[in-house]
Amino acid sequence: MSSCGAFPAGRLRRFHLAVGRVESSRPAVSCHSPMAGLEDSTRPTAYGAMPMVAAMDAIEREFEYKPKWWALLLSMGHFALAAAASGYLATRNGPEIERVLFWVLCGLSSALAILVGAHAVKRLWLRQRIALTPACLLLPKSLWTSKDAAIAYRSITGLYISSGDYAPWASRTAIDCQAISELPSCKLMRARFLYVIHTSGERRIAAQELPSHAAFEVICGLLTARVRASRAV
Repeated sequence: MSSCGAFPAGRLRRFHLAVGRVESSRPAVSCHSPMAGLEDSTRPTAYGAMPMVAAMDAIEREFEYKPKWWALLLSMGHFALAAAASGYLATRNGPEIERVLFWVLCGLSSALAILVGAHAVKRLWLRQRIALTPACLLLPKSLWTSKDAAIAYRSITGLYISSGDYAPWASRTAIDCQAISELPSCKLMRARFLYVIHTSGERRIAAQELPSHAAFEVICGLLTARVRASRAV
C-alpha cells in the first residue's frame, strides 16, 4: 500500500513488541485492595469489615506497649530460683513420688524462666504500640510481631475494665455505656486490664505494659468516647 496513511508492517510489528515489554514490566495491582502494592510489613490487619485504607489515617495518640524490665527480671529470677530449688530437692534421697514431683516442678519452672527470657528478647528487638486514629484502634497483631491490627470503632461491641489478677474476666466492669468521669476513681485506678470486645473476637490491653497507669486511663477515656461517638452516627 502506497497511501500516506499506511503503516509499514515491520514498524508495526516492532511497535507491538515494545508495548508488550512495557505491559509485562508493570507490577500487578489488585482491584480489590486499596493498598495493593504496599509491603505486608506496613499493612495493618483490619477487623470489623473496615476498609484497609482507614487504618492508615493519621495517628492521633500513640503509646509504647511492652513489659517493664523490673517485671521481667523479677519473674525470671523467681522462676530460675524455683527451678534450682526443685532440682536440688529432686536429687536428694526420698520417696520416689516426691522426687518425681520435684522434677516436674523443676521442668515447669525452667520452661517459664525461658519464656520470660524470650519476652525480654522480644522487648529488645520488637517495637509494639497502641495507637488511636480517627477511624480505628491499632493494637499489636500478635505477641511476637511489630505489625498492627486495626479495629474499627464501629465494630467494638463492648469495653470492660478488670482489676483481677488470676481471673480478670470474672471481675469485669463495663465502661462503654457510661463516661469515664462517671466511674469511681478508685475502680479505674485499680484496673489492670482493658477488654475490647469486637465483632471478630476479643483483645486485652494490660496496664502494666503501658508507660504508666495514667496512659492506661487516657486510653480507656479516649476509646470509650470514640466508641460512643461511632454508635451515635
